[in-house]
Amino acid sequence: MPPNVRQQPVHHDGTRITDRPESRPFYLLVKEDGTWRNGAAAAGSTGDLRTV
Repeated sequence: MPPNVRQQPVHHDGTRITDRPESRPFYLLVKEDGTWRNGAAAAGSTGDLRTV
């Protein structure tokens, strides 16, 4: 099972931006001609699924 990835917005100095929510990206992998590729991706906070 792939690891659970959490993205947290931070400033350039690495401190957390507390008024912005963290997100959890989602990647859909597809296998084409023996090669794994990203078929779709979604940003966890927006739920905007888009083809890449």
